[in-house]
Amino acid sequence: MALVAVVLLAPVVLLTLGVQEAGATPSKPPTAASYFIASYDKNTAFSDGKAQGKADASSGYDSAVILDFGWQISGGTETPNTYVDLTYSQVENMGIAFAEGYMAGVGSADTYDALEIGTVNYGSFFASDPTARGKTWGDAVNTIYTDVLNDGYDQVIVDGGSDLEPGYSTQNDTEDWAQGFADTASEPYADYGSADGCVRTPEGSDGPCNNNWSISGEYYLAWAAADAMATPLMTVSDQQDQWANISDYGKQNSTDGMIYWLGITDTYPSGWDATTAWNDFYSALSNYGVATTPSYSLQLSSEME
Repeated sequence: MALVAVVLLAPVVLLTLGVQEAGATPSKPPTAASYFIASYDKNTAFSDGKAQGKADASSGYDSAVILDFGWQISGGTETPNTYVDLTYSQVENMGIAFAEGYMAGVGSADTYDALEIGTVNYGSFFASDPTARGKTWGDAVNTIYTDVLNDGYDQVIVDGGSDLEPGYSTQNDTEDWAQGFADTASEPYADYGSADGCVRTPEGSDGPCNNNWSISGEYYLAWAAADAMATPLMTVSDQQDQWANISDYGKQNSTDGMIYWLGITDTYPSGWDATTAWNDFYSALSNYGVATTPSYSLQLSSEME
């Protein structure tokens, strides 16, 4: 399960995960910018990494950052919004450049960044062989992870990531991708997708989501899969209850239990701001009896170009 992966591979990420007694909402940590990649630009990746390193050094808080490279195509990815094709080597180079920048910015401060190298469960190429797509993404993440360690950027913890959404692909194909990734990668992946259409009652029971997905499937992909960590989208009303109910499902039906959230992801100014997302999500978790405190606040709205 995800908790084991985090303990073994990224111990600093686990430090602030924990159960919080229902009641006062815990303080939100600083919100870190995450990025839709718009073009191949190592200099910008370095600059944005450096800015995050400086921010963490100033606040004294660790951070988590998503670099979303879009959907997989033959030989690489196609970026969201700008539809620029990148090779896997370019994906790897930009991830390494961000890590290098973080180390340049953080200086002597003892803070860490959990860097999620992200894709999306979308497209005909994905559907043609999702297991192979997961393995290929695992290979790319392994390369970044290894190069970052070999370069001495030891305050950057490289993981995989994907915007896993019911509207983009079938649940079976998405689960096959997750298995392919787990078979290949040495690192976990962060699910920063949505739970579109998932029913919110009765609490703790399985039920339908959009596109023939299910609550149990969302739970598996976000937490129970071997290498899964949960950093879900939290942008509009209903999503907080959907994810709280998914965690309650695990609490009542799975040996993996309720979800310990790596973070929550907003997309402000499209949707809730970070504070609203944090407060409303924690309130929902408390109401469903699954109150755990996310480690990180992420905002995925900027384009890296």
